[in-house]
Amino acid sequence: MATKLILTCEHATNHIPKEYEYYFKPERKIKGQWIGKIAIKDLLEDHWGWDPGAFEMAKRMQKKLNAKFFDFKVSRLLIDANHSDWNENLFSEISSNFDEEAKQKLLNKYYYPYLNSIEKYMLDEVKKGNKVLHVDVHAFTPVYNGIVRKVDIGLLIQDDKKERELGEKIKKVLESSIRGIRVRFNQPYLGEGDCIPTAFKYQFSRSNYLGIAIEVNNKFFRKNKKKFNKICNSLIKAIEGILKDKKDL
Repeated sequence: MATKLILTCEHATNHIPKEYEYYFKPERKIKGQWIGKIAIKDLLEDHWGWDPGAFEMAKRMQKKLNAKFFDFKVSRLLIDANHSDWNENLFSEISSNFDEEAKQKLLNKYYYPYLNSIEKYMLDEVKKGNKVLHVDVHAFTPVYNGIVRKVDIGLLIQDDKKERELGEKIKKVLESSIRGIRVRFNQPYLGEGDCIPTAFKYQFSRSNYLGIAIEVNNKFFRKNKKKFNKICNSLIKAIEGILKDKKDL
C-alpha cells in the first residue's frame, strides 16, 4: 500500500474571468459588513481576494515532493471553493448579490468541477489500495479587524490522534529549522470549521485518508521572502520525512 500526497489550494489566485469584470471595476468602492469601505482593486489584492503566497508555496512543495496538485482558478470573491455549497459564505459580499442563475453558473463552471476532480483522484487512489495524505495550503492576513495575529504558521486539525501526531511532526521540524517561528494548532482558524479537509474526512475512512490544512502568515511572502523560502523548505522537509516514515500515517 502506497501513500499518495495531494496538495490543494483554494485561494491560489485573485483572477476574475472576463465575463465577471463588470462587477469588479477597479475604482468601484463597496462597503460590507466585514470589509468596510474599500476599492475593488484593493479588495482583490488584499486577503479577501486570495491568499498571497499560498500558490507559490504549494507549487514548490509539489515539485519537490512529486505530489498531485489542484488549485482553484478564480478569486474567492466570486466563489469560495474552501466552503461547502450550503455555507452562507460560499459567495462574497459582491457575488452574493448575483441572481440564482448566475450563482448556479459559478457552481457548475468552477466550484463543482474543482471539487469533483479532487474527489475522483482520491477515490481512484483508494480503489487501488492506496492511502491519501491531503495537505491543504493557505495563507492568512497578519492583522484582522485591527488585531495583530500572534501566530506565524497555523496547523488546522480535528480532535484526532493521527492528525495531532502529523501536526506535531510538522511543528517540530518547523521550530527546529526556523528560530523563533510561532507554530500553533488551530490558529487563526479552527480545524473543525467548514473547509475542504473537513468535508473529505467525513467522506473517506480514517484508514485511507489523512488531511491537514496549513496556514502561513502572508507577511512573509509580502515582506520577508528569505523567511518565506525557509518556511517552504522546512514544510517540504517535514512532509518528506512523514512520507518516508510510514508509521506516521
